[in-house]
Amino acid sequence: MFTIPDSLISAVRTARHIAVLTGAGISAESGVPTFREAQTGLWAQYDPLELATPEAFRRNPKLVWQWYEWRRGLVSKAQPNPGHLALAQLELKVERFTLITQNVDGLHQRAGSRNVVELHGNINRTKCFDEEVVIESWAETGDAPPRCPRCGGLLRPDVVWFGEALPRQALAGGQPTAPDVVDHRLHDLHVQLRVRAARSRQRQRPVALRARPHWSVKNLHSGTF
Repeated sequence: MFTIPDSLISAVRTARHIAVLTGAGISAESGVPTFREAQTGLWAQYDPLELATPEAFRRNPKLVWQWYEWRRGLVSKAQPNPGHLALAQLELKVERFTLITQNVDGLHQRAGSRNVVELHGNINRTKCFDEEVVIESWAETGDAPPRCPRCGGLLRPDVVWFGEALPRQALAGGQPTAPDVVDHRLHDLHVQLRVRAARSRQRQRPVALRARPHWSVKNLHSGTF
């Protein structure tokens, strides 16, 4: 059982604009493995660093596409957990709310969050490898990966790979609240929520029910507490 700091409660009550940053830990309770923990079964023989780069895709696009298809299957079975739902409810109670996430699973949106900035993209979206354009539909030919209906190039997941820059849409105004991400002067309160999943010593797997939240809170008018 964890206790929310009184300082956080007080800051949330008085803030007009809250920015929250989340990472992989918040989805652990939903059963979504972290990037490295996803390597099980057939995929255990592969280093994720060798599957999540543009060079890996050029070298073996079918292998990379199939890996992401497998990961999409894991995400599709997951449901938003109380952490996701609480943040969606918090958004309804403040004047302005920005949720900045490093996650690609889309669970924040499924929980009801609206102002979500996806720093690392979304695994459920697909884009053209050559044109960097999001593609909604394509001909089902059985090819892996499928071809872009615009240019005939290969399609890839719309996520940020190692060696790639963060999406311009997220940092340069493509999303409604994106400028707030880089200008902290626009926030009353910045909350970094990290959830460290406790692990079984025998299997080294996350134990979702023992997830431990850690709060890093910065009140931009009163200093750090």
